Amino acid sequence: MLLATPLILLLAIFGAPPAEDHFFEGDLAAARVRAAESHLLLLIELESPDEAVTRAFDAELWGDAEAVRWVEVELIAVRVDGEQADRLAELWGVTERPAILIQEPDGLELRRISPP
Repeated sequence: MLLATPLILLLAIFGAPPAEDHFFEGDLAAARVRAAESHLLLLIELESPDEAVTRAFDAELWGDAEAVRWVEVELIAVRVDGEQADRLAELWGVTERPAILIQEPDGLELRRISPP
């Protein structure tokens, strides 16, 4: 399995991440505000520059309907792509993308998961 180890880690810590249509419909700054107001953590997906790689990553991670329902209650999920993903990857030292980062609303990183 392509992401067996990171997937097991993510499931063990937070459950499964959401399907694509369950991402927050705003930018990262707005997602941080919503997470702070709701007392929730952020699940941030930094997309790969290679769309096919991101699609494969998403297909493996975002498919469990029961887990999606759980994440909708427990996390604010936001997807970052393009130049903003490039800037944030450099800022946060993310060397492999796509990547999932679990952060507090203030930006404190709790977990990082990317493909092996």
